[in-house]
Amino acid sequence: MPRYLNRISKQQGIAALVVTLLITLIATVATVYASRNSLISQKASDNSYQATVAAQAAENGMNDFIIQIQADMTELAKSTPNNALIKILKKAAPPAAAAAGCALSGSATSQYELKNPTQYFTGSITPVNAISGVDQKSAYRVNAEFAADGTLNIKSEGCVGNADTGANICSNDELAKSTLRKSIKTSTAIDPGNNAITLKNNIDARSTLNISAFDTTKKPSCGVMYGSGGQSACTPSQANQYCLSMASSTMSDTQTTSAKNTNLSTMNNDDYFKSFFGGMSKTEVKAEATKNGSVLAGCPGGSISTGKKIIWIEGDVSGSCTFNDSDAFVIVNGNVTGQVAALSGAFIYANNVFQNGAINVVGSVAVEGTWDVAGLGSTIPVGSLGAGRPFTAIVNNIDDGINPDHAAQAYDGTAGGALTISYKKIRYESPPESGTSTRTGSWIDF
Repeated sequence: MPRYLNRISKQQGIAALVVTLLITLIATVATVYASRNSLISQKASDNSYQATVAAQAAENGMNDFIIQIQADMTELAKSTPNNALIKILKKAAPPAAAAAGCALSGSATSQYELKNPTQYFTGSITPVNAISGVDQKSAYRVNAEFAADGTLNIKSEGCVGNADTGANICSNDELAKSTLRKSIKTSTAIDPGNNAITLKNNIDARSTLNISAFDTTKKPSCGVMYGSGGQSACTPSQANQYCLSMASSTMSDTQTTSAKNTNLSTMNNDDYFKSFFGGMSKTEVKAEATKNGSVLAGCPGGSISTGKKIIWIEGDVSGSCTFNDSDAFVIVNGNVTGQVAALSGAFIYANNVFQNGAINVVGSVAVEGTWDVAGLGSTIPVGSLGAGRPFTAIVNNIDDGINPDHAAQAYDGTAGGALTISYKKIRYESPPESGTSTRTGSWIDF
């Protein structure tokens, strides 16, 4: 073979070898890349699966926690609870004794507290093996806290690969985790505050006023708090009282006899109402009364017995009316114009009180407008107040109660127009069956 042909053959072999090596290198790189992508995909799939298992564990923890608090509420509602069955909640401590001073002090708080606020509610999920047959060791831990309005904010953490027990479950930060949050509204206790009488505006009804404490260990913070008027009607014997034309006053059980708070008169009526009802509006309170079947028109038959704790009176209460329900919240969406007795315990809220008869309440009273003989600016006809008073028709104003011709009936302190408050703290506690309700949009997954 010629020598030049031998060189060509060798060159072709080298070229073929180079091409083969290049093809092999490319194939190797492609194989490594494909293998890497496969490992990444497998790890991503595994992470996704672990995240799903952790999320399921978190949801299991949330559900178990809520089931337990509902069971706790049911047990706590019994006359003799079995403490061994109660795991998370306890009855909230009674409110502290009222301090002296005149202020709006209404509130709404949960009826419950956490037995141990720093302790986690924990549990392990009954093993559900993965496709590989390996136990995922999923578990959860849940903690919660009460907000001021009785809302229970719950946080549930689910984890995978847990090897701990008890309080240490899911505490390892290197575990795959998922967190679930939920807020639920628990049964609340509405406290209207610590004043015997609260008036958004003024009082101008000359009468006998007697304020005492139903329980002398639980005296009202304030006898009378009012927002306007009254200053020109003082007499020397009423110094340091609220100067509101009362013929005689006894407030020996009050920690502070009275105070004028001009902020009251500048509040809008909705905010004033909400301050006594834990933030609930009139619409919400009426809806509660409607649900309970305790919405009435006036005072039918002169006596009311509903067996309910919230009573809504639509319209005026005139003539003589006796409230017989024990420790009830009574809302008069109108005016009180006659004689009222609530001796079984009541917090009475009225738009106005135009007193022309005795008012005797065990509990406390709040008025959204004025306490007078009639509406401001209204004409009072001759003889309409009894005993020929007024002797001439007069126009009612803000502080003329010192005038016997114009004051409330029985201005001389006789029983016909006396105002008697035996202060008792009345609280409304929502029933156990409405113990929890989920707020719309309260689920947060992340």
